[in-house]
Amino acid sequence: MTRIELAKQDAPLVSVMIVAYQAREVIDDCLRSIMQSDTEASIEVLLIDNGTDGTGNLVAENYPAVKIVPTRGNIGFGAGNNAIAEFAKGKYLLLLNPDTIVEPGAIDALLSFARERDDALAWGGLIKTPNGTPDVSNFLRLPTLEQLLYAALGLERLYTRKNAPDDANAERTVEALCGAFFMIRLLDYRRFGGFDESFFLYSEEMDLFARIANEGGTVLTTPASGIVHLIGTSGTMSEGRAIFKAKGLMHFARKHWSAPKVVAAAALIWLAAFERSLVGLTRCDRSSRIAQLGKVSWAICRRPSEWIKGYSNRNSGYSE
Repeated sequence: MTRIELAKQDAPLVSVMIVAYQAREVIDDCLRSIMQSDTEASIEVLLIDNGTDGTGNLVAENYPAVKIVPTRGNIGFGAGNNAIAEFAKGKYLLLLNPDTIVEPGAIDALLSFARERDDALAWGGLIKTPNGTPDVSNFLRLPTLEQLLYAALGLERLYTRKNAPDDANAERTVEALCGAFFMIRLLDYRRFGGFDESFFLYSEEMDLFARIANEGGTVLTTPASGIVHLIGTSGTMSEGRAIFKAKGLMHFARKHWSAPKVVAAAALIWLAAFERSLVGLTRCDRSSRIAQLGKVSWAICRRPSEWIKGYSNRNSGYSE
């Protein structure tokens, strides 16, 4: 059984960090998978509840070994992880989404990989969709204008295939890891200042890995460690999330790119949304995923003032 020793262990090896937002329906499966993951290394599990559905209370009642970090309201993904890291005692941090299932042995396998490849600064595993196929979030690259151009031309799948590795089930170097599942040393996390809290939602991990890349740091993945992402990239995208996704990308661009590239990024984001909107209108089945994506993309087209400046007003929270 997994050894979660919050009360007994002053220095667990791994701190599993979970930022929950309206996660009441999925948190049981996530925590149960951790408990049943046959982890030999001593771990602690810490959770902060950014939502209002009582996830934190449910966890406190049913999982007393999990440490509940005091909530600060809906502070966002990056700030939530930073808040947890203040309480973490492990040498390694494992960021984990609440809508995930940890496969047996996954934590030990990722920890072993991190120790073997201690020249790297962060490590990730294989993220799978509910049907067992590799999720596209395994093939992340740092944002570029080329990527935005492909999206504007409706060629996102071609870009993904172009940049996907020949073998998803192989160890490899990557530019960025999905915030749903990756490991980093606590000391390195603190040295980089954690996540930039000016990001509220989306692109905050891109910013962190851009800073790691600027230092010349290596980021690796291994297929020996895996999780199932229950919602992830296949989840429903609301208008609010679509706006925040565009806003996060623009915030990244404004932080890392020159002024001309920022202008180009804004234009390409708008054009990509417009293209999706047109494609969505051609679908007879209005309930189809493409039709729904077109609908939410139209919000980006008609409300550019809400995303084009990035998170210029960081106090604006998210709710659905």
